[in-house]
Amino acid sequence: MGKIQVAIIDREVDNIDKVRYLLEKFPDLEITRTGTDLGDLEVLLTERKPCLIWVGPAYKLNDIERLLMTYRSSLYFVKIILLARGMSAELLKKALKLNIHDVLEIPFSYGDMKEAIERAGKSLLQEDTGERGERKVAHRRVTVFGTKGGVGKSFISVNLAVGLIDSAKKKVSIFDTNYQFGDIALMLNLNPKYSVYDILPVINELDPKVLHDFLTTHSSGLRVLPAPLDLSKGTGINSKVTMKILENLSQISDYTIVDTASYFSDDILDILRDTDYLCIVTSKDTPSIKNLKIALQMLDQLKFPRENIYVILNRADSKVGITLEEIEQTIQRKVDVAIPSDRIVPISVNKGIPVILDAPRSAVAKSIHKLVKLISDSKKR
Repeated sequence: MGKIQVAIIDREVDNIDKVRYLLEKFPDLEITRTGTDLGDLEVLLTERKPCLIWVGPAYKLNDIERLLMTYRSSLYFVKIILLARGMSAELLKKALKLNIHDVLEIPFSYGDMKEAIERAGKSLLQEDTGERGERKVAHRRVTVFGTKGGVGKSFISVNLAVGLIDSAKKKVSIFDTNYQFGDIALMLNLNPKYSVYDILPVINELDPKVLHDFLTTHSSGLRVLPAPLDLSKGTGINSKVTMKILENLSQISDYTIVDTASYFSDDILDILRDTDYLCIVTSKDTPSIKNLKIALQMLDQLKFPRENIYVILNRADSKVGITLEEIEQTIQRKVDVAIPSDRIVPISVNKGIPVILDAPRSAVAKSIHKLVKLISDSKKR
């Protein structure tokens, strides 16, 4: 990164001139703006360009509190150093809560200023180059869809996500878009503080850092955005919200697993248009197979690449009078992964521990690992 861009905001021109004089002693800084009005600060926050902003001492923390709360997501791009006459624990606590990067008490030494600039410069460098590892990653989106309810779609989603972390050593997020009946959090034995519903008030300001604060991290490292626990809250989440969240998840994950409802809604169609791989889960019963055939025909009409669709047959060894060969003949393609029936599946679900972790040597876990390998070895469309 080149020179650090600097702005100085204060009510008194004399204060601005004094700060400018001191900052000009640092060759790595470039003073690009000054201003005496809080509107100047608002412009800088709106632009979200990497910048080190010196505020005060005539402007106090209370004067800029409203702006900081309104543009809180902008403070992950710009860094504010507050100049204050008089320091207190209460001031520092409030500044920290409002995401002020640093507070310098007047008078301060050259060394104090140098240290503050170095801390802020390092932070701005990380934001600009992605050194935090939260940005600029190669991303793949995997949508898991069920041909009807009860086929084990969420079970596959959770285990696939954990498997990609465990075997492929990837950063993985899972997003439960079954907004009315999603149970991803339950399957992971999580009690999340936030759900997708809580993002709605900040959706217009959403960026990867803001989104990160709403995610719950599982012990495996999986980052989870669950569906609302309250059924009524799911009705207010539209496709625009869903896609904006997915766009931001793509910037902090190698893989995003999208668990869905079991019907072709407008939300699902929008998700599919920007999905790299689609896993369709079915079971050995006539309604599921019929729905699978219809779904595959619809995907052909949508021109979704056939090579990026994986058909998963759950409870594949059930003796119900339908063979694997008959299913493949009906749908005119091979089943990619067959997962056997096993009592460890409901046990793992009830425990809230993915079977791939709870029983890694089981036949069920081995079939999940096959799916993990298919996804991780596939070429992105």
